[in-house]
Amino acid sequence: HANTAGYRAHANTAGDRAHANTAGDNAHANTAGNRAHANTAGDNSIASSIGINSKAMITNKTSWLVISNWIFDEEWLLKEVCTAKIGMEIKGTKIESGVWYWFEDGDLKSE
Repeated sequence: HANTAGYRAHANTAGDRAHANTAGDNAHANTAGNRAHANTAGDNSIASSIGINSKAMITNKTSWLVISNWIFDEEWLLKEVCTAKIGMEIKGTKIESGVWYWFEDGDLKSE
C-alpha cells in the first residue's frame, strides 16, 4: 500500500491487491496489480488502475480516472483503456465523485 498527501506527491503500487492513495493537488495514484485500488482527491490529479479487476476513484472535477477492461478468453486480454473526468461518461455511465469504478466481465461496475 502507498499513501501520499502532499502537492505533486505520487503513489504507485504494483502488487496484487495493493492500493495507492493520494490527496494533494497534481498528485497521481497508480496501481498495476490485479484487484488493486487507486484513489486521488487533489486538483488536476490522476487515479490510474490498470490491473485485472482493479478499481479507481476520483473526487475532484479536475481529476482524471483511468481504468482498464480485461477480458478472459482462455487467457487475460486487454480489451480497452478508458479515461474520464467527473460528469463525463464511460460506456454510457456518468462518472461521479467518490465512486469506485472497475470492469467485470466486460461491464463497467461501480459502488
